[in-house]
Amino acid sequence: MHIRLRAHDWLRQSEHLALAGKLDDARALLIQLWGITCEHEPRFANAAAWHLAWLLLQTHSYIEAAEWFQRVAAPMADESTLWDSAREAQVHLCQLLAGVQAETSVVLAREHGGADRTAQLTPLVVTNLGNFAIARGGQSLPRCKSRKAVGVFRYLLQQNGTATREELVETFWPETTREKGAHSLHVAIKALRQYLDLQPSYVVFDLGSYFLHPDALIDDDRKAFLAQCDAGDRHWRANQHMAAQQAYEHAIHRYAADYYVDSCDGIWALTEREHLLSRYLVGLERLGDLAARQSAYDRAMTYYQLLLQRDEYREDIHGRVMRCCQQLGRRRDAIAQYERCASALRRDLGVDPMPETQRIYREIISAG
Repeated sequence: MHIRLRAHDWLRQSEHLALAGKLDDARALLIQLWGITCEHEPRFANAAAWHLAWLLLQTHSYIEAAEWFQRVAAPMADESTLWDSAREAQVHLCQLLAGVQAETSVVLAREHGGADRTAQLTPLVVTNLGNFAIARGGQSLPRCKSRKAVGVFRYLLQQNGTATREELVETFWPETTREKGAHSLHVAIKALRQYLDLQPSYVVFDLGSYFLHPDALIDDDRKAFLAQCDAGDRHWRANQHMAAQQAYEHAIHRYAADYYVDSCDGIWALTEREHLLSRYLVGLERLGDLAARQSAYDRAMTYYQLLLQRDEYREDIHGRVMRCCQQLGRRRDAIAQYERCASALRRDLGVDPMPETQRIYREIISAG
């Protein structure tokens, strides 16, 4: 019950944040809400995905908006025979907009980058999960002296390679005037270009936007992690369990640590960290569920316990650990898991475990 109450509260909070113009805060809250409700509270998960998709449209994040529209399984109000068609149209529109955006970047890059400059681009390997690092052509680059320049680069990666000048100024220099902000951005871009390559090849500017050259080969661990998560989600929805397991395992292997956040980063980096963490937790949960279906209860508990290390209030996961212990004949471990769950809920949230969790506990006690 307390999960539903929390979901109601978070939906209201996200609406207030969005109305106040704090879109990044609203986005982070909705991502967390979807993460804790997608399995057992589909009504709230639908609402979170629906609102999140529309928030992403406001920031022109069309690809991500399309992904969230696809996660909405039912209409928010009364049933309608037009619902499926409406959702498909929304997804298609987002994908079309994203395609136009990407094609425009390619054309501009080729027009302003030049074939000779493109040939000089050296592959980059970017580490965002844990510590931040860049390797160019197999050689690690030293730490960049301009943290703002690195922040702009990481923001462009997070925004699918493109952002308007106004967006970058507002994100990194919100307290200054437009003129000073534009000058600071120009200085940061110059420093970034010099840091990545002596030629301004990796970062291109045209029609009021900066974007990463689409012909540049950039291996970004954050992007690779999300690609594996997306593949796992697709296979999961199609009931292709072995393929889902493989994709999620690759994703978890990629997730070395939380997304790097510099002390001078803004809310965008904190929001991204929460988004990636929520995807990581979903992957752990589904790997645990897949292992339990295969009667590999020890392996299932390994994934569940990793999840609980990051979110010890996931009462449903505590219950699954208790079931695994029960299957393995480890009654004491099951009881200890319940006590850990109850202690965390009472200590931090002032609530008792849900009736379902208490029922599992009584069943284990009585079986002894």
